[in-house]
Amino acid sequence: MAKKFIAKMLVAVLLFSTVLSVRAYAGENDIPRVFQRSSIIEPFERGDN
Repeated sequence: MAKKFIAKMLVAVLLFSTVLSVRAYAGENDIPRVFQRSSIIEPFERGDN
């Protein structure tokens, strides 16, 4: 279970970083919009608070 969860998180981080880099290369540096689209990260941030 834990290994699958870690693998999913790694894939999510990889996808997120590639999306950020692609947008950066395209010249669209509006990172807040990217964070708004990825609703996966919000629950983790709320949980840490």
